[in-house]
Amino acid sequence: MRKPWLILLAILCLFLATRFYKLGEVPVSAYWDEASIGYNAYSILQTGKDEWGNSFPLHFKAFGEYKLPFYIYATVLPVKLFGLNEFSVRLPSVIFALFNVLLMYFIAKKISGKQSVGLLSAFFLSISPYFFIFSRTGYEAVPGMTFFLLGVLFFLKSQQRPWWFLLTGLVMAVSMYVYNGYRIISPLVLLIFTVQLFVLHKKNLVKNFTPIVLAGVIFLIGCYPLINFLRSDGSVSRFQAIGIEGLDRKKIFVGLDIAKNYLTHFNPVYLFVDGDKNLRSQIAGFGELYVFDAGLLVFGLIFLRKNPKLSRWPLALLLIGFLPAAVTREVPHALRSLAAAPFLSMVSALGVVYLQDKLAIEKGKVVLAVVGIYLAFFLVYFNNFLTVYPAQSSASWQQDYKLIYQDYSKEFSNYDHILISDRYDQPYIFSLFYQKYDPNKFRSEVVYNTDNRRATSLVKSFDKYIFDDIDFNQLPPGKTLIFSHPTDRLNELWVKNILYHSDGTVAFYVYEYQK
Repeated sequence: MRKPWLILLAILCLFLATRFYKLGEVPVSAYWDEASIGYNAYSILQTGKDEWGNSFPLHFKAFGEYKLPFYIYATVLPVKLFGLNEFSVRLPSVIFALFNVLLMYFIAKKISGKQSVGLLSAFFLSISPYFFIFSRTGYEAVPGMTFFLLGVLFFLKSQQRPWWFLLTGLVMAVSMYVYNGYRIISPLVLLIFTVQLFVLHKKNLVKNFTPIVLAGVIFLIGCYPLINFLRSDGSVSRFQAIGIEGLDRKKIFVGLDIAKNYLTHFNPVYLFVDGDKNLRSQIAGFGELYVFDAGLLVFGLIFLRKNPKLSRWPLALLLIGFLPAAVTREVPHALRSLAAAPFLSMVSALGVVYLQDKLAIEKGKVVLAVVGIYLAFFLVYFNNFLTVYPAQSSASWQQDYKLIYQDYSKEFSNYDHILISDRYDQPYIFSLFYQKYDPNKFRSEVVYNTDNRRATSLVKSFDKYIFDDIDFNQLPPGKTLIFSHPTDRLNELWVKNILYHSDGTVAFYVYEYQK
C-alpha cells in the first residue's frame, strides 16, 4: 500500500473535523456529571481543593459517588485555557479518542500483520456510532480506553521483547483510576496476558521471568490505593446505585442474571437498529453499529475461524469488553460496554479483507467501495447528530438548568432568593458551573440535604440559591424568583415566563413571589 501514513492522516483529520465542529454546542448543554467534572477541575485550578475542600484527592466525592480522578485533572488545563464551559469539559475526551483511533491502527496492524487491517480498523472506529457520541462528550470511558489499548499494544510488543510488559502493567493499573469498567477488564486481561507470556517464553523462562513478574508487581502496587476505597462506604454506595439488583439471592440466580445481561449486548436489534435507549449514549433510530456491519462482522468471524492464531486476541478482547455492563442494572448499556467497540471495528476490517480475497475483483476496489458506503452512512448519522439530535436529546442533557442561567442570571441581583425546583438531578452543580461560582465562597455557604434526597439533590442551599420543593411556608422573607418543574405548576401565582427545552417541552415555569 502506497503512503499509508497519508491515509491514516486523512482518517485522523476526518475524526478531528467531526469532533471539534460545534463541540461546545452539540449536545446542547452539560449534563450533571459533565458539570461536576468541570466545576471540580475549576475548583482544583482555583484553590487546589475539590468542591468539598479536599486537597488534590485521589477520589472526588462529588455527589457522594466518588468520581475517579483522571478526567477531572485532565480538564484543569482546558478550563485554564478556555474557561469553565462545555468545550473545556469535552476537549479531553476528543484528544484521548483521537489516540484511541491511532492506537487501534497500530494494534490491528500488529495482530493481523496487514497495513490495510490497521487502517480499516482505525477508520471504522473513527466513524462508529458506538464510539461517536462518547468521543465528543465528557465521559471517563474514553481516556480509560486509551490506557487499556496502550496496555494491549505494549503486550503485543512484549511477545518479542518481554521488557515491554512492564509498561503493560503500569498503564493497565492507570486505567483503573480513569474509568470504573477497567477495574473489571484490566486485571482479567493482564492475567491472561501474563499466562500467555509464560507459555510463549517457557523455553527461555529464566531470562524472561523478571520482566513478567515485575509487571505484575507494578500492577499490584498501582492497585494498592484502591483497596481501602473499595472497602469504603463510597464504593459500596456506588455499586448499590448501579450494580445488578438482588445480590442477596442465591449465587446461581445472580449468575444467571449476569449471563442474561451480558447476552443482551449481542441482540441484533440493539446492535444494528435501535441502539442504547439513553439519548446521552445514542441518537434515536440508530444502532450501535451500521446495518452494513452485520455482514462484515460475519465475514470477519469466518476469516478468524480460518486463522485461529490470529483470532485469539480480537475475539478475547471483544468478548471481555462487554463484561462491565453485565454486572449493572441498565442493559444493554453502550457506555459500560464501550471497551468492545475497537475490536468490533477490527473484526469488521477483517471482514473486508475476507471479501476482497473471495471476490474476483481488482485489488483495492472492494476496499474503496466499502469505504464509500461507510462514509455515506456516516454522513447521514453526522447530519442527524447536528440537525435532529440537539432538540431530540435536550431534556436528556439537562438543558433545563442551562436555560435558567442563560436567560436569567443577569436578573438574579434583583431578588433576595432564587428557588429552583430539585425535581431534576443535582440542580446546585449547574448553578456553580454556569456562574463560575467561587469555590471557597461555596464551601463556606453550602447547606447539604440530610435525607434520602441526597442521591438526586445533594445541596439544599448556598448564598441566595435554594434547591427544594416549592413550599411557601418554608420560604424566607423577601422577593423570590421561582423556577418550578412542569409537574409543580403554581396556579395561585401569575406565570412570569415559561422556559422550553429545544424539543418544545416545558422545562420550567417562572414566577415571582414576595413574602
